Amino acid sequence: MPIVDSTRRNNIGLFFCGVVFIIAIVLYLWDLNSLPLVDYDEATYAQVSDHTLDSGDVLTLRRYGQPWFEKPPLYFWMTGATTSIFGRHEYAYRLPSVVMAIFALVFLWLIVQRLSGDALCASLATLVLLSWPFYYLAARQARLDIPVIAMILASLAALVYGWRKQQWLIAVVPAIALGFMLKSFIALLALPVLAVFSIVYGEWRWLRSRFLWYGVALALLIAVPWHAYQIAQWGSEFVSSYFGYHIFERATGGIGQSAGFQLFAYIRQLWHYGQPWVVMTLGAAIAYTTLRVLRKQPTDRDRLLEAAFLTTFGIVLLFGLARTRILTYLLPAFPFAAIVIASATAALMRAFRNRIVLLTLTVLFIAGFGYSAALGSGSDPRIMSSMYSEWVPTQKAIGEIVRDSVMPGSHFYVMEWPMHETLRYYSDTELEFVGFPPPDGFVLRAPWFLMLTNLHIPLFMDSNGTVREEYKHIEIRYASEGGQVFLFYGAEDITF
Repeated sequence: MPIVDSTRRNNIGLFFCGVVFIIAIVLYLWDLNSLPLVDYDEATYAQVSDHTLDSGDVLTLRRYGQPWFEKPPLYFWMTGATTSIFGRHEYAYRLPSVVMAIFALVFLWLIVQRLSGDALCASLATLVLLSWPFYYLAARQARLDIPVIAMILASLAALVYGWRKQQWLIAVVPAIALGFMLKSFIALLALPVLAVFSIVYGEWRWLRSRFLWYGVALALLIAVPWHAYQIAQWGSEFVSSYFGYHIFERATGGIGQSAGFQLFAYIRQLWHYGQPWVVMTLGAAIAYTTLRVLRKQPTDRDRLLEAAFLTTFGIVLLFGLARTRILTYLLPAFPFAAIVIASATAALMRAFRNRIVLLTLTVLFIAGFGYSAALGSGSDPRIMSSMYSEWVPTQKAIGEIVRDSVMPGSHFYVMEWPMHETLRYYSDTELEFVGFPPPDGFVLRAPWFLMLTNLHIPLFMDSNGTVREEYKHIEIRYASEGGQVFLFYGAEDITF
């Protein structure tokens, strides 16, 4: 006789679902203002949001008064609303991402519950995703990745519910269109996801539903007007930047030092930053394969795991073949990996209905969640460094000093420092760059601020640590703990 019958199991699952979502809301919203906005891409997005709102023209994104064509506008409209309500604080820029992350968990729960009929399995998948350290950190930043994942999952949820009740199909393509307005072409990743699930379940009748095509018309109304306006307003400038460089060249040519064949690099990064759930995904796949061989005949619940596994593998392969390696590109695979773990766990619980197996699986899940939550909260600096630089608080402090001290005509120079966006945002000043050593005749035009490191200090001090006579008028406005980063101020020109 089973330890837990299906009705009791479902009630446990629904109770667990409520607990999971309370945990999610608390974890995702807790102390959202604690860390500064980081380089690439939070500080940039915050600045675009502010400058666009200040311009009075919210249809064209702007930065320093110039059109900014890197991304679609929907997230910036959302942050414009939250900053107008709550003020221009870190949490206000991050709040839309957090809200969309919670919606993503809701859509994931609905997908798994619909396809497995098991509320406990759906809650386990949600628990895995919400606690995945890299996903958790990304959800608490002002980024576009999590919102577009929410729309991909919304599209899939509408599809699987539409298999039974066609009216849901009207939301399939509009969800993709909203994702397109968040992060352009990455939202089209929903199409192969829908295809994989349709192939595994053998469901294609939805393509003939009139509700799907009503949704297509609605999706066009969502996505086309803004793009048509930008093309009409800015012509080839918009097309070449928005479609050319930021979409085509990133996929085919790579950007920066990350360019090149990336599959094996991605696998290494997944192993490094994806614990403990990467190990559990592999273990779940092995356990499922063993059960599948023993059982021989697949069930509907097996199809869910198979579809999720194929989707996870396909996303990693797709971005591994692209020539730009950015770790956040792999985030869309995480919800489906969570389904693999939860489905295999549920299959083991059904196959071995005894207290020892149930207790073992429960302990593993609690341990995995606890370890994962600890990693996401910063217990492992390596995990935090994947999303936050240790120098971000220093950059914020320097930027705020410049902003609060700035006067008309002042200059903010940066000497050989690799991260610029956080400095730009908190100083609200464009940066000017100085090489080391500065070229002969280079002039720091007063009034000026200069950010530099301990490697550059000999330029201004002799071997005894004494300030050179010609630089006696320089003020040290900031020195980091340990004396590694400094901010100098000068009221007179300096010529090197």
